[in-house]
Order: sequence, then C-alpha cells, then structure tokens
Amino acid sequence: MTTRDLAFVAAAINRLSVWIDASYPDGIPGELALRRRVGKLGEEVGEVVNAIGGWSGENPRKGVTKTLDDVRGELLDVVVTALGAWEHIDGNRGHGVTVFAKHVETPAYEDDGRTLLPVPDRDLDRLGFYAGYRSLIIDETPWTVTDPELLLRRRVSAVIQTAGKIDGAVDAHTYLVGPGGLSEIRAGLLDIAREALMIVEHLDGNKGESGQALAIKMDFLLDRVGLTVDAS
Repeated sequence: MTTRDLAFVAAAINRLSVWIDASYPDGIPGELALRRRVGKLGEEVGEVVNAIGGWSGENPRKGVTKTLDDVRGELLDVVVTALGAWEHIDGNRGHGVTVFAKHVETPAYEDDGRTLLPVPDRDLDRLGFYAGYRSLIIDETPWTVTDPELLLRRRVSAVIQTAGKIDGAVDAHTYLVGPGGLSEIRAGLLDIAREALMIVEHLDGNKGESGQALAIKMDFLLDRVGLTVDAS
C-alpha cells in the first residue's frame, strides 16, 4: 500500500464530505444539511457506546458480541464524521485535517514539567504522538481508576458530553446567531474528533499510532463506497 500522510487523510475526508453533500436533494435547506451531518455524528457516538456494551457483555442475553477492535473502529468513525462535518461547514475546501492536526498539537505540554521524546518527522506519526501524549496525561491523573471498562466509559463520557454541546451550538446558531455564527460548532467538532482519537490511543497503550490508524480507516471507507483520491 502507498505510504499515507496527512494530505491523503485530508483529501479522503474531503472527498467523502463532497460525496455526502452531493447525495442531498437539490435545494435542501442549509440548516437541514447541517443537522444531517451533526445527527450522523450523534449516531456514531452511539455506536461507540453500543460497541463498549458488546465488548463488556453488558446484555446478559447476548453476552460478548464485540471486541476492542470494534470499539476502536467506531471511535475512528467519530473522528471521520466530525471532520467531515467540519469540511461541510467550511465549504469542502479540504482544510479540516490541517486545522485538526494543529488542534491536537499544543505547546502546553512544555508547561507540565515533562521531558518530551523526540517528535516524529512524519506528519501522521506526529498527529498520533500528540494524541497519545494527551491521552497519557489523562491516564496518569491521580483520580484514574484501574478497572478497564470503567476507565473507558469515563473517557467516552467526554465524547458524549461534547456531542451534546455541538447539538446545542447548532440550535444557538439556528435560533440566536444566524448565518456566520458557526465558530462554536467548528470548535466542538474539532474537540470531539480529538477526544475520540485520544481514546484510540488509550486503547492502544498511548503508542502514538492513531494517525496511521486513521489513514487505514480512510482507505477502508473509500474502498467501501468506491471513491478514490490522489495519494501522491
């Protein structure tokens, strides 16, 4: 497989977003299109919760029906859906992944007294590195529990709460702010994508591999719907 980079992920997410928008009826109201995209995000968050229930055997009738790989996959779907919605809002210009990478990378780490390992040169590895570092900080907090399911559900709770805030931001944009007041929605979409990617890192031991996992997910999704992008 061709070596993937951040540009490939950006092009792939943009291509998916364009494809989704093109499937909508002509003349669809802008608010309806936005609510469709945000509604899909809520659906994907629900799939994460369902996958955790299947992994933990929460339903005594069904037993264990999912694996942690299933949970990872659903979390990556949240990332893709959130960034796709960001692209939709931005007019599908292909800037979302670059903005997202900057959102994940932060100089604040230098303030916590840690000595950072060398940051990888490759952009997808760098994205995973910072997502893993963020996740590691949370995993090492004093209040962190040791039960893996409880810890996972605590981490996912942040994703659920952010999804609710995005819904509220859509309402505020529609009823109060009007055209142009999309900054809170954009910020929420970046936050939820970052939180989901950090949980992928948590599940993988914070090894910094989530950027590459996202590229693999994009290859899978493009192939599933028959789309291609220039991987050069």
